[in-house]
Amino acid sequence: MNLNKLHFAWMLFVVLGVSVSCSKDEDNNPQSATADLTVTIDGQTWSGNITELTQGNTVTLTATSGATSSLQLLMPTDTVGTFDLSDIVPVGIQYMPSFGQVFNDMQSGTFVITQNSSTQRSGTFNAVIASTTNPGNTVVMTNGVFNFR
Repeated sequence: MNLNKLHFAWMLFVVLGVSVSCSKDEDNNPQSATADLTVTIDGQTWSGNITELTQGNTVTLTATSGATSSLQLLMPTDTVGTFDLSDIVPVGIQYMPSFGQVFNDMQSGTFVITQNSSTQRSGTFNAVIASTTNPGNTVVMTNGVFNFR
């Protein structure tokens, strides 16, 4: 019986320690303050909450809206500047309005990164992007703004 009480006390200690440390980390996370993206796509306002993934020298900001719509922004880490999307550039946009539809063939546009560090990523974009799953279809993105910190 004492072994069961000791085991229970140990498990309670571990659970409380993990829950206290997790809540403290979340409260001090500066990136949870703002994480949003808004853009006008073919005349309709689109917005979503951003999550970040950094792999090597590439940052992917993924915004989701609804059950199936998402928009990804790809950029190099710690680089700011203005990029012409009709050139070969180290930035990209991928839009998936629904499952199975993908727009990521950059036709034209501008991608501006104003802040790009581990504590904040922000900028603007405008683009015309062609579908890779349905050739001939394009979307026009205007007034795109992202802010992740």
